[in-house]
Amino acid sequence: MKHLLDFQNIQKKEMENLIEEILKVDLHKLNQIKSLTLLQFNENSTRTRLSFAIAAKRLGIDIVESTDNISAKSKGEGLMHELETYQSMGIETVVIRSSENNIEDYKNYKEVAIISGGFGNSSHPTQALVDAATLMKLNKFNYVKIGRRDLLDEPKIDNAITEAGVRENLNEGIEYMAFWKIGTGCCVVNYLMADAATCEVSRAQLWIWLKYKVKLNDGRIID
Repeated sequence: MKHLLDFQNIQKKEMENLIEEILKVDLHKLNQIKSLTLLQFNENSTRTRLSFAIAAKRLGIDIVESTDNISAKSKGEGLMHELETYQSMGIETVVIRSSENNIEDYKNYKEVAIISGGFGNSSHPTQALVDAATLMKLNKFNYVKIGRRDLLDEPKIDNAITEAGVRENLNEGIEYMAFWKIGTGCCVVNYLMADAATCEVSRAQLWIWLKYKVKLNDGRIID
C-alpha cells in the first residue's frame, strides 16, 4: 500500500504522472470507486476537509470521520493499534490532518494507505499537486530556466509596487510566522490560505525591493 505523505521518496516521473492524472479528471465522467476512507482531521480545516469529502462523494467512495478527541487515543491507545483497528474495519485509506510533525510515525505501516492533508508545518503534498496542476491548466508555466543570478538581479518594475502591497507582504509574513511558532503549518491570512511558500514569497519580494531601493508607484523609495 503506497502512502502520499510528502515528496521525499517520490521520483520526478511519478510526480509528473500524478499531475497528468489530475489534469485528466472530468467531473462529468468520473469512474466510481468502491472503497472506504477515513477522514481524520485533528486540526480544524475548512477547504481541505471539504475538498476531500466532496471528491470522495463524487467518486462513490464511502467516508467516515474521526478525530483524536473522540478516539481511544485519549485513553492511551497507541498509533499502531489504532491503524490496525482501521484495517480490521475495512478502511482502505486514511486522510490525516494534524498540527503535529509526526509524519515519520506513519511511514512504516503498509496495510492502510495514508494521505497527508497537512502535517504540522512540514507536509501538505495534495495542495502542492493541485496547485501545480492548476498552474499547468491555466498555462502559467513558461518553462524559462532561472538561475541563481536571475533571482538576485535588480528587478525591472515600472511603478507597479504600492504601499498596500508592501504592507500586505509584511502582514502575510508576520501572521504566518506566528502560526508556525505554535505548530500550525497552514493558516488563513486575509481570508486566503497561507503556508511556508506564501511566507517565503512575501519575504523574498520585500528583500529584493529593499535591497535595490525600488520606487513605489507614488515615487517614494523603499528603504
